[in-house]
Amino acid sequence: MKALAAIRALSLDPGWTVGALAVVPVSLAIVMINFTDGELATAFSTILLFLLLLSIWKLPLRYPAIALIFLCLMLECPAEKVACGLYESPLYPLGEIFLQNLNTKFGIAKLAFSGLDLTFGLLVLTILWRRAHGLRIDRAGQTQTATPLGPLAILALLAVLGSWVWGLTHGGQFKPSLWQIQKILYVPAMFFLLQAVLRGPEDADAIRWAVIAAALFKAVRGIYVQLFVFTKLLEHSGGELPYVTAHSDSMLFAWASVMVFARLAEKTDTKRVLTCFLVLPLIFWVMIANNRRIVWVSLTFSLILIYSLSPGTKLKRAVGRGFILSLPLLILYMAAGWHSTAGVFAPVKTVRSIVESDSDSSTKWRDGENYNLLFTWRLRPVLGHGFGKEYVEAQPLPDISNLYPMYRYNPHNSLLGLLAFMGILSLSIWWLSLAATVFFAARSYRLLSRWQDRSTALWCICGVIVCMNQLYGDIGVSSWTTVFILGSSMAMAGKLAVASGAWPVSMRRAGVSNPRAQPAPVLQLPQPQATS
Repeated sequence: MKALAAIRALSLDPGWTVGALAVVPVSLAIVMINFTDGELATAFSTILLFLLLLSIWKLPLRYPAIALIFLCLMLECPAEKVACGLYESPLYPLGEIFLQNLNTKFGIAKLAFSGLDLTFGLLVLTILWRRAHGLRIDRAGQTQTATPLGPLAILALLAVLGSWVWGLTHGGQFKPSLWQIQKILYVPAMFFLLQAVLRGPEDADAIRWAVIAAALFKAVRGIYVQLFVFTKLLEHSGGELPYVTAHSDSMLFAWASVMVFARLAEKTDTKRVLTCFLVLPLIFWVMIANNRRIVWVSLTFSLILIYSLSPGTKLKRAVGRGFILSLPLLILYMAAGWHSTAGVFAPVKTVRSIVESDSDSSTKWRDGENYNLLFTWRLRPVLGHGFGKEYVEAQPLPDISNLYPMYRYNPHNSLLGLLAFMGILSLSIWWLSLAATVFFAARSYRLLSRWQDRSTALWCICGVIVCMNQLYGDIGVSSWTTVFILGSSMAMAGKLAVASGAWPVSMRRAGVSNPRAQPAPVLQLPQPQATS
């Protein structure tokens, strides 16, 4: 607590402080691991676990929660191969501990849970223990969360569990069903955790820098793989690098870019422009090297939304005029490169692969998968087939089980997969919490007075857009990145709604937690005095 008092006395920005506290130890560990033997990774994991337990016990839980967001977004998930599985960073063992079941790492069958599960459970137990003992260390100065999000998150949990039971009682397999439901169960659970430990909009900066720091870490690692590691592996084979990081990193790169653009759209000054020049080139470099089409779709949709909602600044007017003036040249460029294979028309090739099924074999295969998923859904449109089952392959497709054994349980199009497995009823119930997130963030945006808070509302909406694009295009439902993006967006949108007055809470519920969460006092008119 003395350290926190010293930080407050120095008037340090909480976002920069938490980001530094999270990034510096990990960066030092990477240097040490690269120049020593592999046993140091295990030693560092032990130290990190001790520090995490100490912070959970002593500090407000927002600190370990934000550190957990950074850690899990930064680490490699063993289920998602980096650079086709040809590269493992020095921190790969830490990813094995946090992001996959410990029985896979240590060979003990009873450890059928991950380090993330353990940490999440410990945070929840700490919250319950502190509230049972009347400790207000996490609730002091805390903004309430918009009331409807809690019941909607509970309904989302019940919808997933109902489809799970429905599938298992109708021939579903237990083990594959766990892979299908794990992340979509975690989304509302992560919301409940974050809304319980975050104070409100004042913690948005810390989350933003944790996300940007994780994106920069993965960007540097991806550039290193592209320039040094993979070049050595393929210099004699003449091969080509398909991607340099995991597929789900597209969400992280797009969301981190959106966070930078959102602040620039709300306030264009030297600091915001400098941040763009320092952060975006590295992220864009790895986005190009990673060769994922979906990241550009997510970023484009997000920028369109930011442009539509943001105020009419000089920058916005300049961008609009520039786009209109360049539109004829853009049309000519697209027309000239539509059927060309020249490198200068690579962006046109990417656009064509998105809109035309015949452009490449991958797009054709996914169109066939979409047909099979819709066929499966039409067999049971209301309740779905339930989890634990494969989708029906009405249109035979090339077998890819040697590369991806679970492809008929977790299809590339996760959104249509959820529709086939959950049916329109359960999926609509699960979707309500995401719709409410967008609603509260958009409504808060018009009522918030601080430009920093308005930029937070923008990246909350864009977080949902980014994840929904990934769900539709590239197995987003099986990624931990989806859990942290949606959980953070839901929790922050709920607090913004109360802080802005977009969703008022009663005095009984707000208590003395935050003056912004309390309703305005009712004016009492003087009563006329009775005359004798």
